[in-house]
Order: sequence, then C-alpha cells, then structure tokens
Amino acid sequence: MKLILFFFLVFSISAKETENIFLENEKQSEESANETDKKSEPSAIQYFAAGINKLLSGDNEGAIQNFTESIKLDPKYEFAFSQRGLAKSNLGKKIEAIEDFNHAIKLNPSSISSLVTYILRGTAKLDLGDKLGAIKDYSIAIKLSPNFLAYYNRGVAKFLLDKKKEAIRDYNLAIKFNPIYTNSYYERGLANFYLRNYKSAIKDYTKVIQLDPKFLLAHYNRGVAKYYLGDKIGAISDYTHEIKLDPKLLVAYSSRANAYSDLNKHREAAKDYKKVIDLDSNNTNSYYHFAKSVSQIKNPTKKELNLGLKYALKSFELDKESPYYLNVLAEIYLKRKDKLNSKKYNNLAKKLVKEIIDPIQKRQKKIQGLK
Repeated sequence: MKLILFFFLVFSISAKETENIFLENEKQSEESANETDKKSEPSAIQYFAAGINKLLSGDNEGAIQNFTESIKLDPKYEFAFSQRGLAKSNLGKKIEAIEDFNHAIKLNPSSISSLVTYILRGTAKLDLGDKLGAIKDYSIAIKLSPNFLAYYNRGVAKFLLDKKKEAIRDYNLAIKFNPIYTNSYYERGLANFYLRNYKSAIKDYTKVIQLDPKFLLAHYNRGVAKYYLGDKIGAISDYTHEIKLDPKLLVAYSSRANAYSDLNKHREAAKDYKKVIDLDSNNTNSYYHFAKSVSQIKNPTKKELNLGLKYALKSFELDKESPYYLNVLAEIYLKRKDKLNSKKYNNLAKKLVKEIIDPIQKRQKKIQGLK
C-alpha cells in the first residue's frame, strides 16, 4: 500500500517558510552593507531552500547535503531536520530518518509545525513494521490538527493490524476532509472487500475510477468483488479494462479465464490461459487449466487439441503426483479419439487417488473426529 504524502508535506512546510525566507533575505540585505566579507556565504535558510529544490527534483543525496549545511549553521532549525529525514527515508534509510524526525520533534514537540514531522515519522515506523508506533504518531498529528493524510495513513496501519473496521472509520474521516483523494476510496474498498462487504467495495472502486479512470488495479479489484457477487459478466468487463491499462498483469488474464469458464466459454478461457503462459512460462497451473479448457470445448480444432495435449503433458511432467493432471490428459486423448491412452491415464489417475489422496483424506477425517 502506497503512502502518498511527499508533495503535501513539502509544500505545507515551504509555504510556512515563505515569510521567514523573505524576512531573512531582508535582514541579510541590511547586514550586507557592514559585513561585505559574508555577502557570498549562504545562510541556513538558503541552504534549506536549495535542499527543498533538490528534494523536489528527486536528488535526495544532494538534498541531504544542503539540509546538513543548514543544520550546521542553525542547529535548532527543525524543518531542516524533518526534511533531511524525508530525504533519508526516500533513500530507504528509515532508522536514520527517524533520528532526524526525533530531533525535529524535540525542538518543537507540541507546535502545529510538527504535524508533518509526526506523519513522516509514523510512515517511517510503518515501513519498518512498527504499526503501533506509526498509529501513535498519526494520532498525535490528528490531535494537533485533524487532517486527511494522518487519518488515511492511520487507516493503512490499522488495516495492516487486521483492524479492518477501525481502518474504515479512519478512511471515512480522510474522505470527509478530502473527498477527492483517490487512495482513501481505494483502501476503504480493500477493507470492505476483506470484510466481505462486496457491494460497498464496488462503490468505493467505482468512485476511484470516476476520479481517476487509469488508477491501476481499481478495475481489477472491482471485477473481483463483482465475481464474488456472482456478476461474472461484469467481472469480465472490469478485467478487460484492467488488461487495457496493464497488458502484462497475469492475474487479470487468469481471473478473466476463470469467469469465462464459469460461463462455459471455454475457448475464451483457453485463450486467456495461453496468454498467461506466454507471459510466464513457469506458471504451472496455467498449463493444466489451458488443457482443461480445451477438453471442455464442444468442437475443438486440431490446433487446439495439439496444444492442449502439449500443455497437458507439460503439466504432468511438472507434477507427476497430481491425479487432476492425469485426468485432463485422459480427457484430451479422448477428444483426440485415442481411447487407449485415455484409458491409460485415467487408470493412472485412479491409482494415484487410491494410493495418495484417499489415505490423506482418511487421516484428515480421523483428526477431525478426534477434535
């Protein structure tokens, strides 16, 4: 789950600094008449401004250098600490980032200006797996000033703690403060889906698509929710939209194939399983499912049967202890009017069931009986 906050954070800080930058420059202009030897030396605020520009351009290493120079000139410059922490966090240096956030908060723990730093520190903690610590920081930020970003991020942390209902409440508040932030609807959709509130999930994903028609995975997730509600045609439509957005998304092809199979559109299902194999030749299940789909086509072509046999044999080579793979081999041979091989693999499947599957099922029943 992506926590999007950088532009909000940077601009909320830089906007607050604008007046200070102006006053600092004015002060420097007055002092320059008497201190010409210092005219070319950048101030802490100038190093900070240069760091912000580098941060926005993606030059995190350069930003860290500028913020460090700013801190050397002004060790109590909280924004330089917080933004250096952000740059370090961008580079994956989460522990070092938290140290900088700690310094910034220590300088001004209860000020509204620390709100952003609490959110940044919470996100670094979340990246390190400290979900409870993250929730604590987001909650402090909310107490300082309720805002959509803190509610949204706290919702993500609660979701990861399997507190789906609490997460939804935070997403609701995030949406109240910012009704056009697509991630809040998307994450609420995920929470609703996991709670099996499929209709609510569909509404959330629909809102995401309305706000951003190219939002990756929104179409796919809505398709899955529709599938679970029995709307196979609607699911196929959404999977198709997702494939247009991301033609290499394997799960969209396999999910659409499953929906086609449920609708007895086995030729269409086979085409999608073939696409999965083309994209990932190591996808074992797709060899089996392709052959299975071909075996269920009413009048398969010779080309389909040949490929079906090839993939059925491939799946059997990859797993020789699966009676399902043997059964589909038997079905393909029967479609090819090869009754001898069909009977051979059908008997092998029955033998495997008797030797392997039946004993396992008996043990499971015995264990359940003991319980």
